[in-house]
Amino acid sequence: MKSLSLSTIADLAGAELICGNGERVASGVGIDSRTIRPGEIFIAIRGVKHDGHEHVREAVEKGAIAALVEKQEAGKVPTGFAYLRVADTQKALQKLAHGYRRLLSVRVASVTGSSGKSSTKEMLAAVLGTTGPTHRTQGNLNNHFGVPLTLLGIGAEDRWAVVELAMNSPGEIGALAELAEPEVGLVTNVGWAHIEGMGSKEATAKEKGALYRALPANGLAISNADDPLEKMTLEGCRARVVRVGRSAGADYRLGEVSHEGGSTSFICEGPRGRVSVRIPLPGSHMAMNAAQAWAAGVELGVEPKVAATALEKVQLPSGRVRLEKLGEGWLLDDSYNANPDSLSAGLQTLEDLPGKGRNVALLGAMAELGSFGELLHEESGAAVARRKIGLCLVVGEDAKFLVEGAKKIRPGDWIRWFSKKEDLATAYQAAAQAGDRILVKGSRKEGMEWVAAKLRGGK
Repeated sequence: MKSLSLSTIADLAGAELICGNGERVASGVGIDSRTIRPGEIFIAIRGVKHDGHEHVREAVEKGAIAALVEKQEAGKVPTGFAYLRVADTQKALQKLAHGYRRLLSVRVASVTGSSGKSSTKEMLAAVLGTTGPTHRTQGNLNNHFGVPLTLLGIGAEDRWAVVELAMNSPGEIGALAELAEPEVGLVTNVGWAHIEGMGSKEATAKEKGALYRALPANGLAISNADDPLEKMTLEGCRARVVRVGRSAGADYRLGEVSHEGGSTSFICEGPRGRVSVRIPLPGSHMAMNAAQAWAAGVELGVEPKVAATALEKVQLPSGRVRLEKLGEGWLLDDSYNANPDSLSAGLQTLEDLPGKGRNVALLGAMAELGSFGELLHEESGAAVARRKIGLCLVVGEDAKFLVEGAKKIRPGDWIRWFSKKEDLATAYQAAAQAGDRILVKGSRKEGMEWVAAKLRGGK
């Protein structure tokens, strides 16, 4: 965040400065007292399990110069420490972020989708980064807390900000897009993720489409031409639409995808020519993500070959399609999250890996599927059984249905269920074979990143 006076921050947040010097300058904001840095403002969020007002003292000790609160802490604070009071700190955080975003000349591109949004965000940031300083969403800061913090992290020097938007219930994408005010919107796809809160894929398509509807008339919408629900997603979009995919009517055509080691290569052809792109990531689905990012960059003025070169260097955060050697075989760590669509993509990527070792899937149950949970786990199990998977170990209550679905297609003890991830890891280590190619994937609550770390030799 560029430095702002406490008075300016109070005005943007709709807060009352009840003590302290309004001319004092803050260097940033934070909502976690454990990570506050000297010179920042601590925003005390009142949550279901934790109340930030109980941690003002810790923020002071970390060097915070002010706190945005609903009530003033009774204890003694250092001389000069400021309190900014509001009725609702969560709403004030969002108001502050929106106001701060409007102070900047930065251009904003937003990415959402049922799967692939984090990797596409990284790719788009890499491409746009060739034009100047580019800020992007860090980690999973993509919800009603994360998006404001992402916006408040934009520096005065940044030319672009790539902001990821996530949702699990109706109305969230539109609200987040209202905060970010993007001129570019990119929807990766519409799938089964968060179906519990939405009820249907059609409802999800309309919710994701809220990003397109939020774009200005002179904005740019990058659309997945291969998505069956593309038309529904684009309903109400006023911006110029650019379609990317294998479909004959796409403005940018994706073709000739190939794999070598842990990289993926593809050809993409658009109005400004035809290029070959190589990304240091495995998986055919990554080619589509990269093609959308490449097309967006080219449409925004990046030279096609420059955009392709930027994609050659892209790196994803841990737990997202991270391929590494493991003895004589491979570990494909995609443990960050899972839904039926991303699981299918992960299994395909596993089969495409180099080497002749056994394919092993270590899977956690998939969350937020609601009443569809049993059916989608069974269908995913059947899909696993139809693939060349030599061993599949699963954990999580709903994963029982995955095992049931798999054994209907292919009976046997090649697939087993566990109640604890520790037991799953122990069972795999007892059955491990040299050259195994291992996929680790599951929803956040199953903690499959621990399994991946265990395979690497962690404790």
